Amino acid sequence: MSQTVAALVVTYNRFDLLSLTIQALLAQTRQVDAIVLLDNGSTDGTYEKLLASGLDLSRVDYVRLEPNRGPARGFWQGMSYAHAGGADWVWVMDDDVLPDPDCLETMLAALPKLPPVEGIGYLQSRVVGEDGRSQNTPEVAWRTDGTNYPDWERLLKDGIVAISKAALTSTLVPRTTLDRFAPSAPDFYMWGEDSDFTLRVTAELPAFMIGASRAVHLRKIAKPVSPMTETDPARLRLMRHKCRNNVYIRMRYYGFWSALECAWGAGGQFLRALARGNLAAARALFAGTLSALWFRPRLHRTADPALMAEHTVLLRRGRPIPRLGGIMRPRAAEPEGRRVAAMG
Repeated sequence: MSQTVAALVVTYNRFDLLSLTIQALLAQTRQVDAIVLLDNGSTDGTYEKLLASGLDLSRVDYVRLEPNRGPARGFWQGMSYAHAGGADWVWVMDDDVLPDPDCLETMLAALPKLPPVEGIGYLQSRVVGEDGRSQNTPEVAWRTDGTNYPDWERLLKDGIVAISKAALTSTLVPRTTLDRFAPSAPDFYMWGEDSDFTLRVTAELPAFMIGASRAVHLRKIAKPVSPMTETDPARLRLMRHKCRNNVYIRMRYYGFWSALECAWGAGGQFLRALARGNLAAARALFAGTLSALWFRPRLHRTADPALMAEHTVLLRRGRPIPRLGGIMRPRAAEPEGRRVAAMG
């Protein structure tokens, strides 16, 4: 029995980019069985534009979460929805990622080359920008059991590298991983939820980047984001989340001294921001770094009924869900067997 793949795309107010991502998914040499489009509270008429786009929506589930509670919540909601739908694999990406036509096929074809283990945490494509330069580069699996050198290079002859951390940009997550590990923690809001999820997984399971599987990330700014270089006032106000999450992740996965180094660096940036009169950056650095002392993100399993009940399904396999009482509501849940069959 062939395994089913649901592509998850989280979008917010970027229909022009979203339409390119959908076209890239529909052009895959190994077709996806479903596309879960998680609209994270868009206000630009994304739903209406999608219906008028002429795109093939026969495999699309359009799921809306309102209001926008940040990318971390969007990824949790989308991964949970795809998991509840019975997908064997959830292929996760943002709405500005364009996978090459053989991206999915190449990742799945690499499975027989991987070492025999109890389970695979996830697979990751190689991600580049429009100029072909590397973006969202994963962290190699440098950790060992204390008795040997790291062996991340063991499969280099096959173009495969063992990794420990990745961005959710063309990340293929097996159902077995979501059975064991909660998706991205909504409390992160944005920046760092992908690192936390992938590091939690690789603490127990191996993960791999498949070098021949490539995706293009259409980011406006190809460099890592920072309060010191951010010019958008709205994004700058949100940078406190990045500063907080950075310190938390360092403490949680790399230890006290790594967290202290991160906080020390943020302190230096804080002083430079003050010297330059960049008060918004200084506030983000100070408030974010300080709040890391008590930040404890809550993990929600994919079956968490309170969070799952908050989304609205507008399309299921391209077919609009009937309006009841003037409000768009999902139909009653189908039996598990039917949901799994529908993914094929």
